[in-house]
Amino acid sequence: MSSRIRSLIALALSMLLLAGGQALARKPKASASPNPLPAAVLGDGRIAIPASMTPALPFEINAPGSYCLVGNRHCAEDGIRINADDVTIDLSGFTLAGPDSGGSVGILMKGRKNVEVKNGTVRDFGNRGIFDKNEGGMAQGKRIIGVRVVSNGGCGICLGGDGNLIRDCYVADNKGTGACVERTIVERSVFVNNTTGGIACGNYSLVAGNLVTKTEKAGIFARNGCTIRDNTVCEAGNTGIYGDYGCLIDGNVACENNQANMPWAYAGIKTVGDCILRNNLTRGNLQNNIWVIRSGNVVEDNLATAPADTLGNGYAFGNKSNYFANNKASGNQTDFVGELPEGPGDGGGNLALEHYVPLPLPAPSPPPPTPVADTPSGGVPPAGRTKGPDK
Repeated sequence: MSSRIRSLIALALSMLLLAGGQALARKPKASASPNPLPAAVLGDGRIAIPASMTPALPFEINAPGSYCLVGNRHCAEDGIRINADDVTIDLSGFTLAGPDSGGSVGILMKGRKNVEVKNGTVRDFGNRGIFDKNEGGMAQGKRIIGVRVVSNGGCGICLGGDGNLIRDCYVADNKGTGACVERTIVERSVFVNNTTGGIACGNYSLVAGNLVTKTEKAGIFARNGCTIRDNTVCEAGNTGIYGDYGCLIDGNVACENNQANMPWAYAGIKTVGDCILRNNLTRGNLQNNIWVIRSGNVVEDNLATAPADTLGNGYAFGNKSNYFANNKASGNQTDFVGELPEGPGDGGGNLALEHYVPLPLPAPSPPPPTPVADTPSGGVPPAGRTKGPDK
C-alpha cells in the first residue's frame, strides 16, 4: 500500500472520530420538567402520581387519561397541574399537601374540559385548593366528588366555566369561600368555617342538600336564576341564604345567621326580586328571619320564629308588590313588618301564632335502689345456690 493511500485512510479515520465526538457533545440536556422520570403505569392502566415525603415539584398532566395518586404527596409549590382535557384523577384516599405559603394551588387548571377529581384530601396550599381560572372562556364539565378540601389560604374549590359538579365533599377551614362556581351543581356536601363564605354561585346554579355553617360572610350567596333547596345554613356572620333575581328558594332551614347583628343589612333568608320562597324554616336569625327587598317575589308556606322576641323580625318587606300567603310567625320582635303586600298580593293565611317559651323540664327522679340478694358477707352465694332471692 502506497504512503499516499495510507495517509488518506488515516485522514478518513480521524474525520470519523471527530464526527462522533461532536455528536456526543450535542447530546440533549436532562429535562427540567417537574416530572423528571417517566410516569409508571399501574396494572389497571392508570398512570401513577408518585408519593413524596419531601416537598416535590408539581406533577404535570399533559395528556388525557386516568391518573392515580399512590401515596401521600408533599408539595413544594402547586400540587398537580392539569394541562389537558379528558382527565380523571383518583386521589385514592391519600393527601395532596401544600407548603402552606405563597400562591400555591393544590390542583390547578386553566380552561379545561371534562376533568374529574375524586376520593382524597387537598390541604395546606397557600392559595386555592382546587382551581380552574377558565382562561379563554372554554372551561366546562369538571366533577369534584368525595374530596376533602381543608386549610387552604384562599377558596377551597373555585371552578370557572359551565356544567360543573361538586358532590359529597367536605370543605373546611379555608381562608376564602368554600366553593365559588357558576352554572354548577353543588350537592350533598359540608362547608364549615370557611372565612369569606360557604357557597358563592353565579347565575343558573343548583345548590341542594348541603350543610353550611360558621362562616364570617354569607352562608349561600346566589346570583340570578339559581335553585337553592333542602340546605341547612346556620351561624353565618352575614345572611344565611341570599338570592338575587329569579331564584327558587325551597325547603331550606336557616338558623342563627347574621351573627354580626347588622341592622337592615342581613337576614336568615334575603332576596331581591322575582324569587319564590317556599316551605323554608327560619329561626333565631338576628334582625330579620326573612327579608324581601323589592318586587315580584312569591313568599308562601314559610315559618319564621325565634326563641326570644328580642332577636328581630319575622317577615320584612321593602315593597308592596309581592305575593304573600300561608306564612306563619311566632316569637319574633315583630312578626310582620314593612311594606306588607295588599290587595291581590295578600293571599291570606298569614298568621302570627302565640309563642310560649317552654318551662325547663324537672330534674329526673333518682332511680330506685337495686335489690340486694340474700348472700353471706362478701357477696358470695352459699354453696349450691345461685345469687338471688329465695324461692
